[in-house]
Amino acid sequence: MNVSPVVSYKFNDAFSLGVGADWQHISASFGANVNYSAALLQAAGVAAQQGLIPPALVPVIGAATPGLDANSTVEGSDSAWSWNIGALWNLSPDTRIGAQYRGSMKYHITGTVSFTYPQLPSLPPALAPVVGLLAANVNNAIPNGGITSDIKLPDSANISFFTRLNPQWDLMADAQWVHWSTIENLTFTRTTGAQLASTPENFRDTWRLSAGTNYHLNDQWLLRGGFAWDQSPVRSQYRTPRLPDNDRYWLTIGAQYAFNKDFKLDGGFGYLWISNPDINQNAGSTAAYGLINGHYSANVNIFSVQLTYSF
Repeated sequence: MNVSPVVSYKFNDAFSLGVGADWQHISASFGANVNYSAALLQAAGVAAQQGLIPPALVPVIGAATPGLDANSTVEGSDSAWSWNIGALWNLSPDTRIGAQYRGSMKYHITGTVSFTYPQLPSLPPALAPVVGLLAANVNNAIPNGGITSDIKLPDSANISFFTRLNPQWDLMADAQWVHWSTIENLTFTRTTGAQLASTPENFRDTWRLSAGTNYHLNDQWLLRGGFAWDQSPVRSQYRTPRLPDNDRYWLTIGAQYAFNKDFKLDGGFGYLWISNPDINQNAGSTAAYGLINGHYSANVNIFSVQLTYSF
């Protein structure tokens, strides 16, 4: 949620300037599975090293408790302030250039982590007490509790161009830069100071380039179309199943109907196709998170309707 009061001043017919403050609130939920079987096996190995159980029992425990997952949910929220500035130059009655900068948002998110532990399988009577004790130790090692996370959402800059070629045709173009490299890791830390989880993201800065046109069919109807290239911040070597993103291409069409000079109805459709991202154990996956080899295919359809009344 973002609230942005803005003031603007028109210096003359050629130049206007606006500045604003941004108050933003973020509320997020982050879910993940935890390899509970591996945690049990690790606990069994530690117990064997300490002489609490026979070493030969460790592989037996591993074979008896495969495929167990615990579910974790991290929830947190915070509010932050930033600012923005924009300018508009009228080069002529038919041509103008706009520019905008929006500052970054620094969050110190506080919240909780909660775990849902799996039910243990049916075990032989001689093994059940041992595994139950190990499970209790694992549960104590990954308890529910408070967490924090520091996240800096990126600043961005934008420049746009508009010109009326003739009474029927308008031409528009836009370039936007986003400082996504502010996000290097997604890290959650317990309030005790221990690190709960950290995923390397290493986002890159991105560009979004677009061009579009308006066609004034008559006094009531305005037709629109456009195309954009939208670069993804995700690098191939750090791609994860949580965000299997890649560069996107936008194709958009729309229309406006003016009931009168003050009352207008707009509709639009956008189709996004995404360059098919791949994940394999040499790019975007490590043994620590499981070796993944896969291929993604995705597209997006966007519909929009807007009703405007000016006074």
